[in-house]
Amino acid sequence: MASISSIKILNDENREYIEVPFTEYFHHVNAQSYKRWSLKNTTQDWYDGKWQTKDLVFDIFSTGKTCLCGKIIANDNLVSMNWRVELLDKDKNKIHTIKFAPIVFNNPKPGRGRRVKFEKRFRDLDLDLLPKVAYIRILTE
Repeated sequence: MASISSIKILNDENREYIEVPFTEYFHHVNAQSYKRWSLKNTTQDWYDGKWQTKDLVFDIFSTGKTCLCGKIIANDNLVSMNWRVELLDKDKNKIHTIKFAPIVFNNPKPGRGRRVKFEKRFRDLDLDLLPKVAYIRILTE
């Protein structure tokens, strides 16, 4: 799992986005061709008289079938955003774009803040494309 703090934040059309090498974090989890790519950022900010943890977790995974699922979990400052995930080849050409609209829910654990989570199946995505993916770009809209 990669830390966003160690990843360069790039700027495109006055919009910050995260771009990371895909193959380094995309790996086989078990023998059933279940693959997962994960990115996690945890930072401490002073807010409301105490240290608050901000989390951004992004998972993209396949079950070996013709579907791809994704999930983003984030705290209050990120929950209202729409997200776009672009899969790029080694020359950073766009292979596929995935759009997420947030579903906000409250985490019952105290001090954790609100979370946003989305899971979606992409029946139009050819999983044969995944070996060609070299970078992943995460943008907010």
